[in-house]
Amino acid sequence: MLQQITVSNYALIEHVQLDWSSGLTAITGETGSGKSILIGALGLLLGERADLKTLDLRDKKCVVEAVFDVRKAGLSVFFQENDLDADDYTTVRREITASGKSRAFINDTPVSLQLLRELSSHLVDIHSQHENQLLGRPGFQFDVLDQVAAHQQVLTEYRSAFQEWKDLRDELESTIERERQLRLDADYMRFQLEELTRLPLEKLDSNKMEQELETLQNAEGIKQVLAKSSEMLDGDSGVSSSLILVKNNLSKFASVNGELDSFHKRLESLCVEVRDLSEELSSYADGVEFDEERIQNLTEQFNQLNQLLLKHRVETSQDLILLRESISGKLNTIDHLDERITNLKSRLAICEKSVEAHSIKLTKGRVKAATKLESDVLKYFSETGLLHAELKCKIESSDSYTLFGKNKIQFLFRANKGGSLLPVGQVASGGEMSRVMLALKSLVSKYKSLPVLILDEIDQGISGEVANKVGLLLKEMSDKMQVICITHLPQIAGKAQNHFKVLKEVRGNSTVTSVRNLKSDERVEELAEMLGGKNISTATRQSARELLGAG
Repeated sequence: MLQQITVSNYALIEHVQLDWSSGLTAITGETGSGKSILIGALGLLLGERADLKTLDLRDKKCVVEAVFDVRKAGLSVFFQENDLDADDYTTVRREITASGKSRAFINDTPVSLQLLRELSSHLVDIHSQHENQLLGRPGFQFDVLDQVAAHQQVLTEYRSAFQEWKDLRDELESTIERERQLRLDADYMRFQLEELTRLPLEKLDSNKMEQELETLQNAEGIKQVLAKSSEMLDGDSGVSSSLILVKNNLSKFASVNGELDSFHKRLESLCVEVRDLSEELSSYADGVEFDEERIQNLTEQFNQLNQLLLKHRVETSQDLILLRESISGKLNTIDHLDERITNLKSRLAICEKSVEAHSIKLTKGRVKAATKLESDVLKYFSETGLLHAELKCKIESSDSYTLFGKNKIQFLFRANKGGSLLPVGQVASGGEMSRVMLALKSLVSKYKSLPVLILDEIDQGISGEVANKVGLLLKEMSDKMQVICITHLPQIAGKAQNHFKVLKEVRGNSTVTSVRNLKSDERVEELAEMLGGKNISTATRQSARELLGAG
């Protein structure tokens, strides 16, 4: 229930604070006075986009705030899931700066516009003329029929099974496509794997192979250079002999001079190093042999390795090993995908049986509810002046499962006897559409706890006794829910327990909209003016009192 709304700096409203009561509230005022401005302000709380031209903020901030009694709204899970403070009375606020920056709050906690929309959808239902087109939409028609059928548990179970079935179907389709694509590439991948398996990649290194090849190809020259170098170092007239001679000459005086002793020791080390180096060169030379077969095999492997590196655009044999493992994994995946596809098909078949079973329950419930809806709605039609109107609910089987089951639903309508039953959105006039929508919402309110219902001139196209009946229907609805109705009809306004009047006033150099909570005598004057215009007579005042008394 809406407890209070405060609007500051919205369009022509400078500041308005309204306290609301349960039951039926009427909002009246002259055309152009700004009745719909209140609806626009409430729209901001529903997360609608702000029109800065309409706001006319200049250097001020627009603030719209509402307090709701949510004790019966069943929103504890919503508050818990969104980490919001829960209270019996929830405050929702929207602020818009002159620059267009928008902020939203729930119980003083900043929230996203999407979260604000989600909460407000549970709190307020604004019905205006343009929403009559909902009548022709399948989603709305399914919702109405399912509420009358009172099978929400079945619908919840169906949608859970349907979502699982849809997910499994999508996964199966993508798995089959992946398996198909892999099979298309399987022959080429096997060829690639055979190429990569042919070489012992773990033992091959292109840099080391290149170095070995160069060594083998120059074996004779290397062997000769090594032998000659060894001889030059440690032969009879080599470097080693000269070093020994120098060392022996210095040894005569090493004991008498520290520097000479140091030179002597260094020469001893050089003699040992030269001898060792000569032996290593000689030993390495013994191992260098020209091997034509090894050169041929190594050249072949080296070329094959380089071809693979170039072909696959990688740099090392390790990269090729990783590629080989990847290709092998993909080929193995084909067999695993076959198993996966078989498993998915089995699960999908089981899930589809569940979807089918729940869908059949939904259909049975809807067929039964359709008869009840058609019968009950006639009563509302009669009460709102559609004496010969008829609404039929056409239920057919659809080709596939959807979020709503395996049904197609169409509301068919005719306003007069003998007329053809056609889709309601195509044949109903504006006034008829309003009354059909009102009838359906009134009917649904018996099965579902609706939020605050705000009706923006739903009385379009009616007057006289029909308006009186619509007023009685609204009052009946307000016994179960809070109903706020913007109206230009005194017959409806007279049925309200609460009455606000919207006025447009000139203050200084500006025009502002204000809202007044009318008391008993003020209501008489307002209804009299609605009945007879500005020149109020005794008769119109009496008629106004009678309307209030009848309310």
